[in-house]
Amino acid sequence: MNRLTFLLLFLLVLLLGSAGAFLYFNRPQPDNFVLSLDGTPGMKVEGTYRVDGVEHQFSGVLPAKLEVTGIDFSYSIWMTQEQGELQVRLLSESADGSLSTDAPFGGIAGEIKGREHWLFGGQSMMMTALPKK
Repeated sequence: MNRLTFLLLFLLVLLLGSAGAFLYFNRPQPDNFVLSLDGTPGMKVEGTYRVDGVEHQFSGVLPAKLEVTGIDFSYSIWMTQEQGELQVRLLSESADGSLSTDAPFGGIAGEIKGREHWLFGGQSMMMTALPKK
């Protein structure tokens, strides 16, 4: 093997190793998510939430709070009665959003995605009001 071939192979291995190290050390990290549910005191709510692809059922009475850790988080919460107000606030280490609804049997859905934007940093957040379930 001549010197030029050895040098080119060395540079290729160095470049691939550097790229691999960059991607490894900049991969998405788990975040703490806090979903605060407020509104008409004593009103029952129910729905689902998903953390990193694993779905969970939720039911509770307002006010309520849900705290989870993960990379991606989504939820759909509905009022179980016709009249009342549902206020949702979603908070993470790098995002904060809130939304409310007073639609009959209305709900709110939202999500924070950390995987889609991990290479350039940050998260994307979306929240929307839902009609009757």
